[in-house]
Parts: sequence; structure tokens; C-alpha cells
Amino acid sequence: LMSFHEDNNQNDSYLSKNRQEIDDAFHDKTSVEEIMECLQQSDSEFAKKTSDLLQKMSPTSLKVTLEGLKRGKSLETVGEVLQMEHRVSQAFMKEGSDFYEGIRALLVDKCKNPKWNPNTLKDVTNEHVQSHFTNLGQNELLLEEPDLDSKL
Repeated sequence: LMSFHEDNNQNDSYLSKNRQEIDDAFHDKTSVEEIMECLQQSDSEFAKKTSDLLQKMSPTSLKVTLEGLKRGKSLETVGEVLQMEHRVSQAFMKEGSDFYEGIRALLVDKCKNPKWNPNTLKDVTNEHVQSHFTNLGQNELLLEEPDLDSKL
């Protein structure tokens, strides 16, 4: 079994090599706009590639992802995180969402030119982002807390 084991030097990983730039660009940023500005002001190859990649992504998805990271930081249980993720996934599955547009552009038409709605970061309102985290009512994911006192 050990013959299949590789001693990977974590200092050689892409993340390790770019750790300082990742921290500079993302740590303590409160908005996607701040992150993009930081990346665009840097002249590093990492920043340029990352900025170019993020500019191709759905502006809504970028903002919802950052909001999810912020919210997830304060959640106390895996169940709470799963519930939040379920809400987000269901919001992205609504008709007309960027999820379907991304599928169309990448897999159906293969044009790789999605028409995001809204199509810029500044046009994605806070209300739109928050709508991805609202209670789903009868479709809410309900997870029971385990009874830690019971015997198996």
C-alpha cells in the first residue's frame, strides 16, 4: 500500500506558491468589487489569470458565493451549512437563472459566450443576492439534530 503513497511537498502546490497573492487579493475583502479591484491593480501573472477567469463568471454567482462564505463562517453546525447550501442551490435552479445560461453557453451551443442576467457586478443588487438565502417554506431542508444521549 505504501508503494502507492507519494510524499507530496505542499510547498510546491499552486496554492502554496501563490499564497501571499491569494491573501492579498481575497483576505478581509467585503465585496467582489474589492477583490476584482485588487486583482486588477496587481501586475502578477496570478492576479491577471484570476481576474480574467472571474470576469467570465456569472456576476450573481460571484456575489452569492462570497455571501455564502461570509454566512458560513458564523454557522455552528454542518446541518446549518447544508441548509444554507440547499437554499442557494434551489435559488440557482429557478427558471431563467444564470445556471441554465451557463449550461446553454458551455454545453448546448458551445459558444462559451453566456449572457448573464444581470451582466455586471454593479447590476447585481443586494436584494438579489439575499434572495438566494431565504427560507424555502415547505421545501426547506430540515435536518434533525442527533440525540447524542441515546445508545446505538
